Amino acid sequence: MPLYDYKCSECAENFSYRHSYKELMVKCEICKTDTLEKFLGNSSNFIKKTVKAKNHRVSVEQEIERVRKELKDDKDKLKNR
Repeated sequence: MPLYDYKCSECAENFSYRHSYKELMVKCEICKTDTLEKFLGNSSNFIKKTVKAKNHRVSVEQEIERVRKELKDDKDKLKNR
């Protein structure tokens, strides 16, 4: 089963769950609200997304840069808490 990443929009906690693609986690373990959002965060989703592209090399490089920028932005947000 694949590993899916979720973020709670209420308390901003991140969670990873291993489940089938038909299931959807919605309840936050911390604040108990139904505010979890699935997001791209693991390599299996990354690979599936890029393999579908026509030019694999460019797609992979673009996706790597996008993920690097996203990680940097998240790191900056954590520093400014």
